Amino acid sequence: MASLGAKATPRLIGNFYRRPTARYSHLCNRLGALALLLLPVAMLAFRFGYLSPVTFLWAMGAVVALGVFALFAGLAATRDIFDDDAAGAGVAMRGAVFAIIALAPLAWAGAQAVIHPKINDVATDPTDFPIFSKLVAERQGTPWPAGKLSADDAALLRDAYPGLGPHGYSTDPNRVAQAVAKLAALRRWETIDAPFIAGAEPQREEGVIPLPRSPERDLQPRPSDTLFFEFTARSLVLNVPTDIAIRLSRDNDITVVDARAAGRYTAHDLGRGVALLTGFLDELDIELLGVTGEGSFADDEEPEGDEPDAAGVLPVPQSSDPLPLQ
Repeated sequence: MASLGAKATPRLIGNFYRRPTARYSHLCNRLGALALLLLPVAMLAFRFGYLSPVTFLWAMGAVVALGVFALFAGLAATRDIFDDDAAGAGVAMRGAVFAIIALAPLAWAGAQAVIHPKINDVATDPTDFPIFSKLVAERQGTPWPAGKLSADDAALLRDAYPGLGPHGYSTDPNRVAQAVAKLAALRRWETIDAPFIAGAEPQREEGVIPLPRSPERDLQPRPSDTLFFEFTARSLVLNVPTDIAIRLSRDNDITVVDARAAGRYTAHDLGRGVALLTGFLDELDIELLGVTGEGSFADDEEPEGDEPDAAGVLPVPQSSDPLPLQ
């Protein structure tokens, strides 16, 4: 039996020579197919809870090993194909394609790990995080992010995401809370905890006499009121949870929105936390565009006579950009 390192040589059959088969072409095909099969099986098993996070990471490591060995086997087969005119080019190419497809999502994850800092707890204000309350109580005994980042982690967060910061809106906190609840529902975030939102009028048909307003409905929020939301957002493919806390607070006539996103499983969130917060806050800016002056912040003064165009100007939020942190 020829050794594995032996050179592929043609065989004489009758009066004709038969082209040899590249030694590692079938090995490349088998390893690539196995990697491509293991990837979706492990992903589906993890999504539906049949694999623990640690076991899933081991499975992804096995996919990487199979894919890399398949590519090396394909390179060895290519040498025989070009040097000895060996057969098996199609088989080796098929195995290489299988390996590349299996390695593509893991290569993307590796790129995200290089681009983003090694952190799984992201907030708009690194020095004063919105706290997790109900989520922590439901998960006693499991690792959980601290209330505040260390000085080094806070500096890392600021350097990596300089555009991430609190957003401010010159409108009533209850109006902002309604927008937060609406956007969370549209994003299908699981609501873990939410405050009572006052000021929401139910829709009524025309001609129906409205019911008397309750005393609680007419109460205006105090300037010191702070509203907290807690959500859990899950990724589309793997159903990986990311816990989100949102805090609404008053700063003079501005409702300040701070947000925080924390992963559960690994020390690196691959940039998912900042993507969730940035996308949510951008949508909140659009949702609250043009509501300046609602609620207790309304400006009842009439435009002066020497400014005839002032009455026709639509209100614009005073600030929907990230507020500078001191």
